[in-house]
Amino acid sequence: MAVSVLHVNDKQCRVVIDVEMTIDTVMELKDELLFPLAKYNEIEIDLTAVSKIDSSGLQLLMIAKAEAILLGKSLRIPSRGSAVLALRGLYGGVHSISLSQGRECMFHYVTIKATGYPWLFYFQGS
Repeated sequence: MAVSVLHVNDKQCRVVIDVEMTIDTVMELKDELLFPLAKYNEIEIDLTAVSKIDSSGLQLLMIAKAEAILLGKSLRIPSRGSAVLALRGLYGGVHSISLSQGRECMFHYVTIKATGYPWLFYFQGS
């Protein structure tokens, strides 16, 4: 797999992915993408070299984000390539609904632009 974890300092790293993020590769990518969450507090993912991404790749990124939230860590994806931007055009973005009743709870989901229907969910709570 072509995933590189670049050490920035003791608390930060940069994860560079330069392979396809599709249904055929996400299971192999999962451990490599989630491993830095055990060691670093701030993770930045660089997707500029991703040649192809499908909904499985998007789901893996959302799993990584949800895991970071559960661990109280920061995960950002500031660098996106053309394949990621093309996939973004299919979806309407990440939406959040607050379910707070005395504690912080958020329900996040992605909608499919063409239909407006929710597609993928994750829950953040305390």
